[in-house]
Amino acid sequence: MKSLFIITLALISSITTYAQKTNITFNETSHYFGNIPEREGEVKYSFICTNNGTHPLTISEIRTGCKCTTCEWEEKSIAPGESGTITAIFDPEGLPGKFIKSIAVFANTTPSVSTLTIRGYVIPQKSGPFGNFPVKMGDIRLSADTINIDGVNRGIIRHKEIEIINSSKEVVELATNSTSKNFVTEITPATLQPLEKGKLTLKWIVTDKEPLGPQTQHITIIQNGKESGAIVTNADVYENFSIYKDNDYSLAPKISLNEQEFDMGQILVNTILEHDIIIKNSGIAELQINKIVCDDPNIAVHLKKGIKSGKSRKMTITVNGKESSFNDTIVKLYTNDPENPVVSYRVKYETVL
Repeated sequence: MKSLFIITLALISSITTYAQKTNITFNETSHYFGNIPEREGEVKYSFICTNNGTHPLTISEIRTGCKCTTCEWEEKSIAPGESGTITAIFDPEGLPGKFIKSIAVFANTTPSVSTLTIRGYVIPQKSGPFGNFPVKMGDIRLSADTINIDGVNRGIIRHKEIEIINSSKEVVELATNSTSKNFVTEITPATLQPLEKGKLTLKWIVTDKEPLGPQTQHITIIQNGKESGAIVTNADVYENFSIYKDNDYSLAPKISLNEQEFDMGQILVNTILEHDIIIKNSGIAELQINKIVCDDPNIAVHLKKGIKSGKSRKMTITVNGKESSFNDTIVKLYTNDPENPVVSYRVKYETVL
């Protein structure tokens, strides 16, 4: 009985020690903004987080409940005894009345999620002539400065529009310049009188030579001969599947993975660890993995691309952590499977000294 008690006590001590390796505390977990005018811009508040543990603290992700709330933080480890900031940014436009927004902070702590809240009251304001044009750029205002195209296939043409208004008291001559030769942009009318509205039209010719995967391009706005800002376009490019008619994919390849994610646990710095995933082609045509995207410089992915019908192949993920940190990474596989043009695999690991 005595030895059992000692073993149990040691186990509890071990668990407690591990849980206390990283411990995050905040100067406050809820902030009240008070009364905020609806149309006078964003408000910000910086929460101070402190690592009271004995192990480097890493915030891997922060999630908010809506697009009106975003967060900024330094994506690097916080040493024991040191502090960092998480800046909550709230955009009140279009949200009159009381509000309370939750912020989930994911870190290498136990528990792994901490919750912050921001509260306040948005004072309603009339929109005025520029209510539908929140983005100011020189003498004009735009309905948006970002164009998001979530998934676009090679071999098609996509059109997008952004509305513009001349918010100045002078005539404005407008033109554009794009970083992509496959972008055709036009502003009509090209000359805007004071308070006159126009639109920017984007025509994107997605050729079969367009690189697969995430793409970011910029459309520079030129006002009266001078650059005044840029519109950012974000897109995810998939393979061309026009060979399949009427959505008949009976002869197409079909990808499946034996698992969707893997937690490698703790890895010593500069130690290499490998993990294998099995990819199967249960379709008819040969499966091709045409591109692999992973933003984590510590991860390498090894895979021979072609997988014949009914066959499987091993994909090896190699992790070599260079510094102490907690990592939660997505590996994306861009395929010729029309029903699964991109497949995501999640890898989690913690590198320790």
